[in-house]
Amino acid sequence: MKFLIDENEFKPLIDPLRMILPHYEFHHVYDLNLGGTLDLPLFSWMKDNRYTAIITQDGAQLDNRDERQALIESGTHWIGRKQLKNLAGMRLVSTAVATYVAAFPHILEELEQAIEPMLLRVMNVQAGKQERVKASPLRA
Repeated sequence: MKFLIDENEFKPLIDPLRMILPHYEFHHVYDLNLGGTLDLPLFSWMKDNRYTAIITQDGAQLDNRDERQALIESGTHWIGRKQLKNLAGMRLVSTAVATYVAAFPHILEELEQAIEPMLLRVMNVQAGKQERVKASPLRA
């Protein structure tokens, strides 16, 4: 399976996904000189180059009738998550990476069983300190 990471999703996703899923291909649009490509030509390019799915934060692709139809006709699965507007920098990128690393075994399970293009909404991991870390003094 080949996955294309859209320009609105982080390039640092690639290395962790490649590391845990070495038998799958992950490419970012910028690495393929496709940054700025409109969605309809991008979906056509993906079909011509045998990509399985797009990984994106662009929910508008699902709302736009022509773009949704192009995804269906090209057989492209849509994998995406909501944008996190309350995070920035390292917290934002690490949350995106953790989200996809945790979700991908489930994503692959769904795709292996799919008989038609699928919409896979990925739930962001909880990013708050209270959900990730419990701190207390280390005492003798």
